[in-house]
Amino acid sequence: MATSKNIHSLQSLEKEIYKLQLKAKAIEQELDENFEHLQDNFHGMAWNSLIRYKRSSQSWSAGIVQGILSQERLQDALARLVSWLADKLSEGADSLLDRLFGRKHRDH
Repeated sequence: MATSKNIHSLQSLEKEIYKLQLKAKAIEQELDENFEHLQDNFHGMAWNSLIRYKRSSQSWSAGIVQGILSQERLQDALARLVSWLADKLSEGADSLLDRLFGRKHRDH
């Protein structure tokens, strides 16, 4: 890359700008080619990664579940959901017993 020592005139500045534009164009073209390669091969690479992970000591689905469940906010939300479901199941069971036996079977 040029330094201010190499640029002594407007002509040398224009040459340096031109060189940098060519370099930028080459980098842009290389990035475009790499992006196209990624687009063409992403599905296969992702699939191979999942298969390789699945062959490791634990399955990929267990790893995903373990990662999700390790989040504290999600654990709190799941605990609230389980509590809510237990309440609803209890209410449903009470309602079913009321309909089956025609009387209340609640201890509270």
